[in-house]
Amino acid sequence: MSLALGVHGDPDAPFKYEYFLQLPDSTYLSIVRSWLNLEVRRFGGKITSQEVLKMFTHNFALHEKGLKESFESLEKYRLVINPHYWHRRMMTYFEGELRKIKVKDIDVPQSIVVKKGDSDKHAKDIDRYMKQMEHQNCIATALVMECAYTAESYLNMLIAVLRNKTLLENKVILQEALRETWKDKLLRLPLHCREIAKTPRETDQQVRDIESVFRLRNKIAHSYPDPEDLCSAEIWFDDRIPLLPRTESYIPYQCGVDSILPRRQEALACPPKVIAFIVYLQSLLNEKVREEITFFSESNPVGFSDKTGNFGIPFGKSLTMAVFGG
Repeated sequence: MSLALGVHGDPDAPFKYEYFLQLPDSTYLSIVRSWLNLEVRRFGGKITSQEVLKMFTHNFALHEKGLKESFESLEKYRLVINPHYWHRRMMTYFEGELRKIKVKDIDVPQSIVVKKGDSDKHAKDIDRYMKQMEHQNCIATALVMECAYTAESYLNMLIAVLRNKTLLENKVILQEALRETWKDKLLRLPLHCREIAKTPRETDQQVRDIESVFRLRNKIAHSYPDPEDLCSAEIWFDDRIPLLPRTESYIPYQCGVDSILPRRQEALACPPKVIAFIVYLQSLLNEKVREEITFFSESNPVGFSDKTGNFGIPFGKSLTMAVFGG
């Protein structure tokens, strides 16, 4: 196998097979199967392309049965998208985007009598504030959702990769295990999985912290015009005339964007809790599989063998194959 690793290496090297054949007249043929075609290079004597083609055709026909048997003996792997890999990347992305957003407060005119130019400037500032706050809330909401997805997808990954014999042989039971609530998945890891060395506990700090992330996610997912959680302010009306509690701009009252769930700081508090929860889950595993599980969680795509029902890691920084057997 021809491998060219490093900064200037061949990006398709793991799939470029190279064979050398020596002919009776001491001519050497280098046969390379690249991502483009089958390349044949000659060293030494002379041989025409027609002769090379005839040689291949003859050998394929001669060894057809053996080739077929060899191909059928190969272990077929499906390349499967790793959800945890992508959810974690999206969580990191949205956290970075939210930290970059800095919403400046509205510049309120210092006088109730303003020039037209100042009035237009104030109107544009209101529009700017609204758009920035809406953008911030969209990113904050996406961050909380991805934090919850990242945590739960790690649990799902453990169940899928380390599942016991019962789940390995019964897809119905496996699907039921994957559809349980996140806390049931956590507490039943020793029941569903191999290589669990410690029993998770609800009272552990990392479990309590991640529960707050799922609670916030659920408040968003099941939200409605809640007079408690989504109350932005209180005002009074005198015959359809709004009365504010203080002498201040009405804009924040009408916009109400500051009270859309989740608030900025609530969202930013979620990623560290997720990372701590993942480290906690790793600590529950037998030490011999921790490194492999970490590598698996950071890999995409991953491989799945139809023959054995096991997952593997077909790609990495170097050519690597790690198999999680049953």
